[in-house]
Amino acid sequence: MDNKSHNMVLDKTLPFCSTPLWDLNLTWWTENPDFTPCFHKTVMQYVPIALLLLLSPYQFYSLSKSRHRGIPISLICITRIILTVLLIVLELLLFVWFMVYKMYEEKSDVLAPLVNFLAYLLAFTLHILCVKYGLVTSGILFVFWLFKVVLGAFTFRTVINFVPFSDETDYLPSVCYFIEYALVCAVFFLNCWAESRPTHPHLEDWNDNPSPENQSSFLAQLFFTWFDPLAMRGWKSTLKADELWGLSNQNKSSGVIPKWDKNWFKSYEKAKQE
Repeated sequence: MDNKSHNMVLDKTLPFCSTPLWDLNLTWWTENPDFTPCFHKTVMQYVPIALLLLLSPYQFYSLSKSRHRGIPISLICITRIILTVLLIVLELLLFVWFMVYKMYEEKSDVLAPLVNFLAYLLAFTLHILCVKYGLVTSGILFVFWLFKVVLGAFTFRTVINFVPFSDETDYLPSVCYFIEYALVCAVFFLNCWAESRPTHPHLEDWNDNPSPENQSSFLAQLFFTWFDPLAMRGWKSTLKADELWGLSNQNKSSGVIPKWDKNWFKSYEKAKQE
């Protein structure tokens, strides 16, 4: 395939874009590489919500299995709620502005705020359900906001460098994106911390010295930092029995043996039939 035909394949556009989805001359063969406007308005916006939609069933499953109820309204909780609501309102206003004043160049300009509106609305709903059902952290919401921050950084850089602020038609969307990205970064930062302990934990998980594992953030569980205080205390002095954390129900024999018996008898019956 020669260079001419190669470029023709890369320059094919989507139905709702007036620019190519991928252009090597803009992305690779240049001293200042960047993605195409269509790529920013579609892939960069659709990937996070696609990931959220894909993982949401597992989040609903975790909520249905939660045995705790009620997380007290803390500063982190109320701030996350307010910031997410601001994102929802911002995207809705931007979508209405595009539809009312018809100040858009292609359909992807209108679809991007609509997609973001639905994504933030779903994230808000999941957060409220986590608060209601006593989940102090959500790995799925953490990953969603992480993708929004990382992918949004490329678009943020493009908006700063290439958007002509002298053009009134681009002024409002650009300002809205600056505000949106700042709010997204703030919500992501808050998702690095866990909510307060549930006010109504399940009796089987209640003890005088509970393990912080189940009450730590997704980031702390991922990097095992919830164990650092006990490790530092053991390094400085000999640990006493009353300093050790109690086991959570999922690590007790009462929580492990029923699962073991269920799977063992299933395998046993299968082996008998063979």
